[in-house]
Order: sequence, then structure tokens, then C-alpha cells
Amino acid sequence: MGVSRKKPPPSFIRHSGEYNTSVSVVSIADLFKVGPPLAEVEQVGRASTIDSLSDRAMAGETLRLFDQRREGKTSLALAVLARANNANVASCNLPLDEYPTAQAAAARILAQFGGVPRAARRAERRVRRRLRDCQRRCGRTRATDYREA
Repeated sequence: MGVSRKKPPPSFIRHSGEYNTSVSVVSIADLFKVGPPLAEVEQVGRASTIDSLSDRAMAGETLRLFDQRREGKTSLALAVLARANNANVASCNLPLDEYPTAQAAAARILAQFGGVPRAARRAERRVRRRLRDCQRRCGRTRATDYREA
């Protein structure tokens, strides 16, 4: 009994050891540049995700972002922090790979929140000045005097 072998169909691909044209190799890194985190306006198609995470963060929920490398977790987190800052909500950016010890992390947090007490003191001084101006103009000196007006 003999085995018959079918002949493969003719190929339209030219099988040759060499090509006549030059071939350039393109690296994936050239196509998809690695760089700093993107601003919110540069993140295409993420508005609803940023909205949702911002709402949750502003409500005081603890958020954790998990995904593969180079998926945009840092860009997403920084967009949420930027929204919090724009809403005058105290927030802190603390990349743990840059501040690995408790002391370094604490120093970073204090540095970021250091401006808050100063701003509060400035605002308090402005309010006190305006209150004194108002007291001089109106002749009132007690808080109860203002409630009656």
C-alpha cells in the first residue's frame, strides 16, 4: 500500500535569501515614547474614569490603583490630585519609590502641607483686619452687635 503525497499549492510569496529593498527596523520604544506622566487634557478617553475616581476621593474613600506597568496609573492619580488641588482640597503626592523610609515620607508630607497653615494664618489676618475696619465704621465692637443688625 503506497502513501500518496499531495503537492502543496503554488506559493505567491517569493522565497529568497535576500531582499532587493532596504528594511528599516522600528523599535516599539520609538512608536510609544516613554516619558513623564500625562496631564488630564492629554489623557484621551479617561474623563469618566477621572470623574469617578475624583468623586470617590473627595468623598474620603481610600483608592488603590493596580494595573500592569506602563498603563497610566500615575497619570490617572496625578489628574485626581490636580482636581483636588483645584477644588482647594488638601492632597498629597507621595511616590513611595522616591521616599522609601517613614522619615522621608513624613518630611515630604510636611513639605506639601507646610503652605496650608501659612495660608490659613494669612486668611485669618485678612478677616481680622476687615472686621476691625467694619467695627470702626459701624461703631460695633461685639459679635452680638452684628447679629442684631
